Amino acid sequence: MLVDIGDVWSETEGEDGQPQMVRNTLYLPEGKKPVIFSYDDTNYYPYMLENGFTYKLIIGDDGKITSWGKDPEGGEVVSRDLDAIPMLDKFVEEHPDFSPFGAKASLSLTGYCGILGYRTQTEKEDQSPEHEANRQREREAVKPIIAELKRTGWTFGSHTWGHINLAKKSLDVVTADTEKWLDEVGSLVGETPILYYPHGARPDGNDWTQTGPIFQYLQSQGFRVFCSVGTESFSFIKKDLCAVICDRLHPDGTTLRRSRERYLQFYDAKDIMDVDVRPQREILWE
Repeated sequence: MLVDIGDVWSETEGEDGQPQMVRNTLYLPEGKKPVIFSYDDTNYYPYMLENGFTYKLIIGDDGKITSWGKDPEGGEVVSRDLDAIPMLDKFVEEHPDFSPFGAKASLSLTGYCGILGYRTQTEKEDQSPEHEANRQREREAVKPIIAELKRTGWTFGSHTWGHINLAKKSLDVVTADTEKWLDEVGSLVGETPILYYPHGARPDGNDWTQTGPIFQYLQSQGFRVFCSVGTESFSFIKKDLCAVICDRLHPDGTTLRRSRERYLQFYDAKDIMDVDVRPQREILWE
């Protein structure tokens, strides 16, 4: 069953009077196991639009989150079956025991192409009054989408503004990027303690054996749960400052083809992939 990533850990005061993170006890219905969903890059970048993805999220005539896009001929397509967000909403409607406490997923947002399909970003190349006027219209248009997502159990996390590699960028670059995210994205979705590392790249080289200046800065900006990508579900509460680091498993085309055994606790790739119709790429299972 789905649980909210924000319910797993809490910030509290330690015996030394300093803030620290603690892992909460989750009380679940008998026979249920907790699972957290997070979706990276729910921004709908231009390259996605060129490859048949949803253009943006809208509120449909039924008042529910749905997707808006175009078919190959340019015709309008409004559907709850063509994007992972409304698809999960529908699944929970049909199987409420999958989310008995109302949790959905955490949306990991960059900002350089706006959010949720709305072009809310500033542009170095275009600082014209026309661009700014359109940006403000897009900011207003996305607000009811954000409100409805929050109302129905979705949460938000930062994926940095520019999808930057935190293992390779300087503190000055990370600071400028974070300020931009907070200004252009955080101002819309609200405060969040969750930071999803782009590329799974850990700041300062290794965030669980050391606490470098970039990690310290990000923690000072309100982030408490730092999520990378790994080969197993892993979490570690930092001892030297108030933060948690964790790894996420990534169910995608690569792991469907190459890591069947690792994901059998959740699903069997053989039950999901129709290898006769998918592109003929290497598959590392029999």
